[in-house]
This record gives sequence, C-alpha cells and structure tokens, in this order.
Amino acid sequence: RKQMTEEQTEKADQLLNQKGLQYVNVIYHPNFHEGIVGLIAGRLKEKYNRPVFVLTKVHGMIKGSGRGIDGFHLKEALDQIKYLLKGYGGHAKACGLSLEEENLGAFEEEINRLAKESLNEKDFEKVIRAEYVFQPGELTIEVVDALRELEPFGEGFPKPVLAINNFKATQIFYMGDERQHVKLKNGNVDLIMRSEE
Repeated sequence: RKQMTEEQTEKADQLLNQKGLQYVNVIYHPNFHEGIVGLIAGRLKEKYNRPVFVLTKVHGMIKGSGRGIDGFHLKEALDQIKYLLKGYGGHAKACGLSLEEENLGAFEEEINRLAKESLNEKDFEKVIRAEYVFQPGELTIEVVDALRELEPFGEGFPKPVLAINNFKATQIFYMGDERQHVKLKNGNVDLIMRSEE
C-alpha cells in the first residue's frame, strides 16, 4: 500500500502539473485506488497549500476525496453545487463525494468559481505559526509529558506547533527503510522529523 500511495501520488502530481495550478485542483484518474485518494489529496494539499480533490472511477461512478485549506469550507461549497453530485459529506477541510462522469467538467468549473469568490493569492501562502518558541535548554522531558497530557489532538484541537530558537544540529541521522525520517541532535535535545506516510 505504501508503494502504491507513493506511485499514485506522483502520478497525481504529474497530472496536476500538466493542468497547471488552479484555485481548487481536481485530479481524476480512473486507476487511482479508492482507498488512498484521501491520502493523495492530503499530500498534494500540503505541497501546494491549495484545495485538492482526487477522484477515481468505481463501478462506473466518479468517487473521491477533497482536502481543503483555511478560507474555503469544502462542505459548504459542496452544498452549493450538490445538484452536480450523487452524494457527498464532510466538513471544512475534508470531504468525500461521488458524481456522474458527465458532471466532472462542470464540477471542476463550479468548485473553482466558488473558490475564487472566497480565496485570493495570499491564501495560498503557507504560514506556520508557532504557539511557543523555546530556547534550546527549555525543552525538557517534563514539557513533553505536559504536552502529552493535552492529547488527543484533532480537527477542533490541533497539535501545538512549537519552535526552538537558535537550534544548531551537531549530528544528523537518517532513519526508516527509505531514509525518509531525519533526527537532528544537539546535546540532550533530539528533534525527529517524520515524513507523512
């Protein structure tokens, strides 16, 4: 499944680049696996910071998932164009939908029309806001334990974004079967960056 996800994400990215970036990127391929279209949409949304729908064909019907960004509520947008859809559901930043193949072009046009009414180029700039900036000596196991007490995190209660000021790695290690994760070490502080799988 991991290899299939990688291959199909690459294919979806190629299709997106062939079409060019839109306000909302609608990527369709009849051979995408229905079980991973949400993962693919999420990865492309993260890469481009734009709403993405990844669609495939299942039993003659177009089905897929969407992933959104701040400023464009996916479910509310789908509510406005439900006449094009066979079914849909979701919330602000994630949704699933099905539609007839003959409505695919109209869906892409209409979802982009709606996005242009509420988004502008600044909305596509990725901004990372840290809730707290630590000095290297401030990040202790007690702080990590206190953060774990706040779990579980989710859509309404996201993981806190933290930063370390003036962190300089003295050692770098690559981890994972494909060296897809990185561990940065400085004294007794280890930072592990995991690629999203």
